[in-house]
Amino acid sequence: MGDLRYKADFLSSNDRDEGLQKLLKHTFLVLALPENEARLVADAFEVSKKFFSSPLPQNLKQAAKLGYKKNLPKERFQVRRTVRDDHFPTSLPEFKTLLLGVYDLFERIANELLKSILLFMGINHSELMSVYGDPNPPKLSSSVLNVFNYFNSSDIEKTVNCREHIDPGLITVLGKGTVGGLLVRDPTRSDVTWISVEDLMEPSDVIILTGQTLNFLTGGKVEGNLHWVGKNTSSRVNITFELRLAYPIYWPWDSENEKKERQKIKEKNSRKNLCCSTSK
Repeated sequence: MGDLRYKADFLSSNDRDEGLQKLLKHTFLVLALPENEARLVADAFEVSKKFFSSPLPQNLKQAAKLGYKKNLPKERFQVRRTVRDDHFPTSLPEFKTLLLGVYDLFERIANELLKSILLFMGINHSELMSVYGDPNPPKLSSSVLNVFNYFNSSDIEKTVNCREHIDPGLITVLGKGTVGGLLVRDPTRSDVTWISVEDLMEPSDVIILTGQTLNFLTGGKVEGNLHWVGKNTSSRVNITFELRLAYPIYWPWDSENEKKERQKIKEKNSRKNLCCSTSK
C-alpha cells in the first residue's frame, strides 16, 4: 500500500508523473494531508458525528430543506454550491463552517488532479470544459459533498450498506471513515477481489477514486474505480466529495449503461484471474 500513498502536494514535486501513472493504472490513490488540512477534516468528522446524534427536524419537508435524507441502511447530509445558504442547521453553526471548509479543500484537490491528469494525457482541459461545462462556477456546479452515517445495526444486518458501483463524476475525494468499510477494486491485482483500503490508511489520509465521467472524457483510457461499502460492528461516518461537470454526462444509478460498465469491469478482472491461475 505504501507505493500508492503520496503527499497531497505531490503534483508540484518530482513524484508528479509517477503518482499520476499509478492513479490511472490502479484507479485509486491515497494522499497524506498536511497537518492543518488534516485537522480541518478531523474537526468536520467530529461535528458530523454530533449532527447525526442530535435530534433532527420531525417535519420531513424541513429535513429535506436541510439537505438531510434517511434511507436504510444510512442517513446523509448533502452540500451543494447551488443550494440556499439556510439549509444548514442553525443549532450547530460550526457544522456549516467546517463542511464548507472541507468542500473547498476536497474540491481544490479534485480540480488539481483533473487538470494534471488531462495534461499528463495530452488532453486540452480548457477545450473540454468549454464543451461540457467547467465544474467550478458556483451557479452551475453539479459537484456534491455528502456526509454519510451508516447505521451498521444488527436489525438491518442483511441490508447492503452500498452496493458495488463506479461514482458517476470525474474524481471522488473521501476521508478515512470512522470505522472501516470502503472496499475498492484494483484492476492490476489478480490475487484479491476487494481491498479494504481504509485499514491501511492513516487518520490524516484521503483516498482518490476515478469516476465514470473521467472514463468518458478520456475515451475509456482511464477506468472508473469499482467499489462498495461493507458492514462493520459500529456505525460509520464518512465525508465524500464528488467533482462533476456543470452538465452531467454520466450514467444514472442502476441504468442499463451503468450496469453494463460495472459488469464489463468485473469480467475484465475475472479474465485476469483466470489467466493468472492457469499460468501457475
